Amino acid sequence: MDREEFLKNLKRGKYNKLANLIYKDKYYLTYLDEIFISNNKDDIRRGLLILKRLNNEIIERYLYYILRGLNDKRMIAKISEEILKKYSNKETLEEALLEISKKKLSDRIIYLFIENIGQSIFLKSILKYTKTDSVEESFKVLLKNYNSEEILKILCNKLYSQNKKEKEFALNILLNIVDSLDENQRNILRKYLNILLLGDDSKKLYNKFKQLFDKLNIEFNYNEIDIMSLLKSDGKKALNLILRENIKIPSSFYNREFLREFLYGKDEDRQFIGVKLISLMNDTKNKVELLFKFLNYGYGKAKTASIKELKKIAKNDEDLRNFIETKALKYAKKMDLGLKISSLRILKEFSRRDYLPFLINEHSRLRDLILTLDEEKYMGGFRHMLMIENEIKKCKVAMDLIEEIVAEICLKYEIHYSSLRLSEKLGYEFYKTIANIGSKNLNLINIYELLRDVMYNGELIIYLTEIVSNNSKEIDDKLSEEILKVVENVELENKDVLNANKIIIYSSLNRIDKIGEIINMAVGYSSKLAFITAIKKLIDNNMLNDEKINLIIPKIAEILYDSKKLRLMALEFFEKYPNEIVVPIILNEIEKSKCNNREYKLMMNIITNTIFKYPHTINKLKNLLNTDKRNICLNIMLKVSEKMPELLRDYIYILASQYTLSDDEDKKLITKILKNITTEDERKILKPIIKI
Repeated sequence: MDREEFLKNLKRGKYNKLANLIYKDKYYLTYLDEIFISNNKDDIRRGLLILKRLNNEIIERYLYYILRGLNDKRMIAKISEEILKKYSNKETLEEALLEISKKKLSDRIIYLFIENIGQSIFLKSILKYTKTDSVEESFKVLLKNYNSEEILKILCNKLYSQNKKEKEFALNILLNIVDSLDENQRNILRKYLNILLLGDDSKKLYNKFKQLFDKLNIEFNYNEIDIMSLLKSDGKKALNLILRENIKIPSSFYNREFLREFLYGKDEDRQFIGVKLISLMNDTKNKVELLFKFLNYGYGKAKTASIKELKKIAKNDEDLRNFIETKALKYAKKMDLGLKISSLRILKEFSRRDYLPFLINEHSRLRDLILTLDEEKYMGGFRHMLMIENEIKKCKVAMDLIEEIVAEICLKYEIHYSSLRLSEKLGYEFYKTIANIGSKNLNLINIYELLRDVMYNGELIIYLTEIVSNNSKEIDDKLSEEILKVVENVELENKDVLNANKIIIYSSLNRIDKIGEIINMAVGYSSKLAFITAIKKLIDNNMLNDEKINLIIPKIAEILYDSKKLRLMALEFFEKYPNEIVVPIILNEIEKSKCNNREYKLMMNIITNTIFKYPHTINKLKNLLNTDKRNICLNIMLKVSEKMPELLRDYIYILASQYTLSDDEDKKLITKILKNITTEDERKILKPIIKI
C-alpha cells in the first residue's frame, strides 16, 4: 500500500486495517510519523485511533505525541488519555503518568512535563521521575542531567505568560534555584529576562522579579535606557517600571514624537499612559498646556485623568491655578460639547461668583440647542438620529454640570437661590441647583416654592426627596406636614419611581405610622431598592420595635428571589440584621441554587449570625451535611465552634462519620471543628478514625 492509499484509508476510518498493516510491516510507521509531525488536527486524531489498536512497543515510540495530545482539543485529549491508561495498565490519568515516570524518558518528554508543570499531575510526575520531594530539588536534578539552557528557557518563557498562577509558579522555582546555578546558567537567565518584567501589574510579582534581578546582579543604567522604545513595546508595563524605579524623564522627551505616539493615535489606553507620563513632569505652564491638549483631543479615561491632574495642580500652585482657570473658562465658551463638559468639570473646582452670568447664559444656550437638535433628529437616517441623540445627551450633561457649579457658588458665598431670579431671566428653574443647595443648607432655598412646583409637576419629586433625605433632623413638624400633604397627592406616570420617592421621604421623616403603606408600595425594582435602604435607616435610628420588624422581615425575605442587585441587598440586610425566619430560605438557596462566591459568603454569614442570635437554629444544619454543599455547612460549623462550641456537642459523632466520606479540604475542616468541641477523652475515642 502506497502513501496515498494509506492516507485514504485513514480518512475513511479503517483503523483496524491500518493497525494490522503496521503489525505486518513496520515500514508503514513512517506514514504515521508524518501524521504526528503535521499540524493537521483531524489526521492526528485519526493517528491516535490507530495507536490505540497497537502494542506498547509501538506506543512507546510515539509517547511524546500522545502526552502532547493531553493539552489538545477535547477529543484528542480523551483518546490520548485512553492510550496512556492502556500503555501503563492504570485506571486514572494521574496513575498512568506516575507509572510512565518510572521509565527512562526522552529529553523532549521531560521538557514537555516542565512546560506543563503548573498542572499537578505533571508536577507529581516530575517529582516521581527525579525521585525528589520538592520542586526545587527536582529542578536541580533536571538541570544536572538535561540541557540546562532549554529548561531555563522554558521557565523564563512562563514569566511572560498571561496566566498569573503559571507566571508566579515559574518565578518561585527560579527564585529557589538561582543561588545553586553556575555562572553559565545564570548568564542564560540574564539573556532571557527583560527589564519590562519589573513593570508587572502585580506589586507582589514585581517584588519577586526585583529579588530575582538582584540575585542575578542584573543592573540597568536607566539614563541610557531608551524610554520611548520601552513604552512602544508595552506602554503599561513601561509606565509601571518608570513609576516604581523612579526613572527620571528628561523634558526633551515630551516632544512632537511623544504627542504623535500618545495623543494623536486616538487610542484611549495610549492616551491614558500619555497623561500619566505628563503627570511626572514638574508643575509648569508647559505641563498644563500638554494636559489641555489631552483634554481637547483625548478620549474617555485619558480626559478624566487630565481633569484630575489639572485640578491637582490648581490646588498646589497659585500661579498655575489662575492660568488653568483662564484656559478652562476659554474652552468652556466653545461649542465643542466634549471640550465644554471637560472644562466645566475643571471650573467646578474654582466655583467663582463672577461665573454666574456666563453659566446662566450658557445653560440657556444649551437648552435652545437641545430644542434645535430635537427638531433635526428625524431629518436623516438612523446613524444621523443616533448622532443627534448623543449630542443631546452631551448637552444635558453640560447643563447638569452648570447647575452643580451654580449650587457650589451659592453654598460657597451663601447666596440665596431666589436672588438669582432665574425664572424671570430664563422662564424656568434650575431644580438640580435647588436640590444640591437644599441638601446642604435648607436656609438658602424656598422649600415652599419647590413644594408648589412638585404639586404641578410630579417628576420634580426626585429633587424634593434629595432635600428631605439630607435634612431629616432640620425639618420641623410644620414643614413635615406640608411635605406629606404634597407627597400624598403627587401623581406620576411611573408608579415605581413615585413609590420609591415616597418610601424615602416617609422613612426620612421617621413616619412609623406609614409602615404598612411603605411595605405595600415596595412592588417594583426602584421601590424595593428604596424599601431596603429605608428600613435599614429606621432600624439604625431605633425607630422600629420588634413587632414592626416582624412585619417587615417577610417582605425583605421575598426579595431574596428577586433580581441580582436586590437579592444582594436583601442578603446584606439579613447579614446585618439576622432573623430565624430566613434560615430555611437561605439553606434551600444554598442547597439548590448556583450562587456566586459573594452570595455564598453572605449566606454563610447570615446562617452563622442567626445561630449566634437564635441558638436553636443550629438543628436546621443537619440536612445540609449530607448534600454536595457539605463544605459550606462545615465552614459555618467552624465559625460556630470557635464562638459557641457547646452548640455542636450533638454533632461530634455525626462529623466523625462524615470524615471518611470527605475530600482533603473537608477533612481539615472537620478536624478543626472537632478540636474545638471535643474533650480529651472524646479525642482518644475518635483517634482510630481521625487524628485530632
